Amino acid sequence: MESVSALESVMGVLNARAQHAAIFCSISPLLDSLPAKSVNLAILFASEQPWGEDMFVALFRTVKTNGNAVLLFRAQFCGTADLIAAHTIETKFKHIHLRNRIVVPVSGGGYLVALWYTRGDDYVFNLDPVRIPAKYPGKRSSTTGKLSGNPLGKNPSDVWDFEDGANDEVVCESTVRRLVLALSNPDDVVLCLDPRSSFNESSWSGRRAICIENTRADAEEGNAGAAASTARASAVGARGGSASATGGSSRRGAQ
Repeated sequence: MESVSALESVMGVLNARAQHAAIFCSISPLLDSLPAKSVNLAILFASEQPWGEDMFVALFRTVKTNGNAVLLFRAQFCGTADLIAAHTIETKFKHIHLRNRIVVPVSGGGYLVALWYTRGDDYVFNLDPVRIPAKYPGKRSSTTGKLSGNPLGKNPSDVWDFEDGANDEVVCESTVRRLVLALSNPDDVVLCLDPRSSFNESSWSGRRAICIENTRADAEEGNAGAAASTARASAVGARGGSASATGGSSRRGAQ
């Protein structure tokens, strides 16, 4: 796919003419062509894409004022050269703030590390859709008799431990899905530089997704999946049903 048609596909998602676009193109020229502050969430899988400080700054330029950006790494331990380089970004660019670091254990050893960045203290963060079961659900205070925790579950904190024995692909998919739910709202635009970003329709939970893939075949597969998803949604609509997105109420800032 040539860069002009790639940009047209991206603009179709930004302008709400399309729900999903999976493209294969040179990343840097495309990022330079995108409007500033036009996406709500940007995800860069730095372990799979050749990345550098300049690329991340170009990616961050596309993030809205209250948007979010995430750098994802695979790491055998927290402290690799890439992680160290990513942590220095905040010290060099005053408009980029490292909000949190999330560590996800992978079966067989190693970690998936997510560095979450914002422009400031006004950002989208949805806790309810990503809550996990409480250790003692229904526990009440011995003095007041009130529930001691949130009935919807607890905050997953900064260590996300998915099901035991989950392989690398399952962990990556689950991590991206949770990031999308927490850091964007339904119908928001998500820009994902990840060769496996077109996992399936459930990964995006009603968001408009732009996926920049590593190969043309991956892009074609992603677009085929998007077309099938659109057809299913149309069929549901024709039967008088609705295709609802998973999501929760949006809040500004972490609670």
